[in-house]
Amino acid sequence: MCWSQDLVVKLGASIMGRWLSERYDFEDAKATNEDNSEFCDLGIDEIQQSERTEKRLDQWVAQAVQELKEACD
Repeated sequence: MCWSQDLVVKLGASIMGRWLSERYDFEDAKATNEDNSEFCDLGIDEIQQSERTEKRLDQWVAQAVQELKEACD
């Protein structure tokens, strides 16, 4: 679980929009889970991977829409 999510989960919130951190080159990030395998939300790297940003945004938005649909069912 991401460092900032503990309280909201304890209060009953559902966390959506997690994003796998594979294909990112980083040593540490505050918005990841304990083993750094996923970000708490979409990770954007405009410095080293700007060519991937548009595709990542499109994929993340589609994922978020699907997660919201499933939560409303």
